[in-house]
Amino acid sequence: MSIGRKQLLGFTCTLLLGSTIASLANAGKGYQIECEDAQGRKTQHRVSIGGGMDFSMVTGFCRSSKEYVSFSWSNNEAAPISSGSGEDQRVTVPTCPEPIKPIKSMNELTYCPQDSGEVRGVHLKIRYD
Repeated sequence: MSIGRKQLLGFTCTLLLGSTIASLANAGKGYQIECEDAQGRKTQHRVSIGGGMDFSMVTGFCRSSKEYVSFSWSNNEAAPISSGSGEDQRVTVPTCPEPIKPIKSMNELTYCPQDSGEVRGVHLKIRYD
């Protein structure tokens, strides 16, 4: 039994389309936040948002430590305890004493860690799966 040209072409197109969609569907992203304080000192901070193929991750700003914190878990494990929904959602993670508000996009990266000034820019640095 042989494969015809049309079948082979169809299979190849399906394979290419599938791999293209998979490459565009990045699960997580790493950002760099640029901050500047009143004295003109500049600092840079890295923050990751989203998970990967085999894990999930939640990131938020911990107000008591004044740092962005992340917590990841295997997709086979239970997610962290969550309360509220929508804008009021908070997640309990072991890296912060109080529940954090999950960050879902770079537009929510509005704080400079450790009171290091005002946010001057947020830049996408890496996409990962």
